[in-house]
Parts: sequence; structure tokens; C-alpha cells
Amino acid sequence: MVLRLNENEMLHELIKLNGVIWKKAELSRDFRKFYSEVFEKISSLKEVDEMILEVLGDVGG
Repeated sequence: MVLRLNENEMLHELIKLNGVIWKKAELSRDFRKFYSEVFEKISSLKEVDEMILEVLGDVGG
């Protein structure tokens, strides 16, 4: 089953995901290392929507 979201739904889900990533980074007490790992995983994906990177960068700090 493939889930298809419209742009507003995707943005909403990405903002929630960013909040989760932010909290995990806080708990790790090493933001740089944690976010580096997150972006390494994203870069290993074959197709990354530019909007994902914008949300992670702008909304998350």
C-alpha cells in the first residue's frame, strides 16, 4: 500500500517528524552528531524532496 499525501499533509507530517528529531537530539545531548546522522541517512535515500530538507533546516532551528 502506497500512502499519497497532498502538499499540506506532507508539510504537517514533516513538521511533526522534525519535532521528534529535535527531541531525540536534545536527549542525545549532542545536536551536531545527531543531526549529522539524520542528514547522512537522508542523503543515502535515492529520492529526497527538497521540501523535506527545508522543513528540517528552517523549522527545526
